[in-house]
Amino acid sequence: MEIEKNSKSRNYGIDLLRIVSMLSIVMLHILGHGGVLGAAVGQHLVAGLILKILAFPAVCCFMLISGFVGYRQESYYPKMKNIISLFLTVLFYSIVLTVGVKICAPDSVGILELLMSFFPVLTRRYWFFTSYFVVFIFSPALNCAVHKLSAKMLTVSFLSIVLIGTLDQGTQMFNLSSGYSFVWLSFLYLIGASSRKYDLLKKIPLWFCFFSIIASFLITFLVKMMFSSLSIEFSGITVDVGNLFIAYCSPTILVMALGWLCLFERMHLPKAVTKAVMFCSASAFSVYLIHDNETIRRVLMNKRFVFLLETNTALTLAGVICCGLAIFFCCILIDKIRLLLFRYGKVDLLAEKLESIIATAFDRMFKSIRRLLRHE
Repeated sequence: MEIEKNSKSRNYGIDLLRIVSMLSIVMLHILGHGGVLGAAVGQHLVAGLILKILAFPAVCCFMLISGFVGYRQESYYPKMKNIISLFLTVLFYSIVLTVGVKICAPDSVGILELLMSFFPVLTRRYWFFTSYFVVFIFSPALNCAVHKLSAKMLTVSFLSIVLIGTLDQGTQMFNLSSGYSFVWLSFLYLIGASSRKYDLLKKIPLWFCFFSIIASFLITFLVKMMFSSLSIEFSGITVDVGNLFIAYCSPTILVMALGWLCLFERMHLPKAVTKAVMFCSASAFSVYLIHDNETIRRVLMNKRFVFLLETNTALTLAGVICCGLAIFFCCILIDKIRLLLFRYGKVDLLAEKLESIIATAFDRMFKSIRRLLRHE
């Protein structure tokens, strides 16, 4: 999640959307990993589904923001220091949290899991970061494509992406894994970058944004409620019709995410709110790294929130939101300690040195390739 550094040009509405999206992801994990939706029935189930659908565009929002913020007309290449710093943060939490759980509950963490924590990308301990890492590698090509393509071609590309996502959901003919893949995240990056290039978000009327969000939500919810028990089989593939639109590559979820991005991009926040947004935004991604760490999820999250169903529907929803807020702010405070450790440990300096080493290595490799091509 590359962040704009220039405070004069920084859009704090986008930062606020990062925070809201991460809070939504926490609530999704309470509903899913926490066991709330799995054990819910009747009104509790309906209320839980409403909250789930409203929160589901969060991951799409994150990648749209990455494309929107990461695209620059003057340079196709993102700052390598950013991904190095992010990788070191991922490595830090992967190791520290796993070791911490091992110390507190020795029987809950095996030696293999401990070793795997040292290789978070290769072992996909954080699926989103692993996929994002691949998107980052291809981001120069993605930025170049956005820069070179005309508005007409980008529109065709956008419609093609929506079509691919729609056809893949249920059939998996394009192996998008319901959006859990770097391919779909790359598509989202392209859409975000295109929106930045053509300043599309400011050209869409606000009423249309609200209408799109509400209509997409209603379509997703009604299909789920009306066809929840319907499955269709063809060519050996079973399609769960009820969950057809509840996926990251769903067209309705994508439209909702674009609507939220459009609304938040236009927000003008008062200074008091801006300071709070700045405080939380820098640590927003770490909330994901902490609470959805594979070991933390298995030991502390798995079916730990079923108790919220023991009261009425309104209080259950309030409980999910309050627990989400509590987890979110606890993770923010934990990350502030990590930021202090990184500052005193001069991790930024380490990232700069690694960036220089990698850049030099690539430069030498490209020069060697040019020499070989000349000799041929």
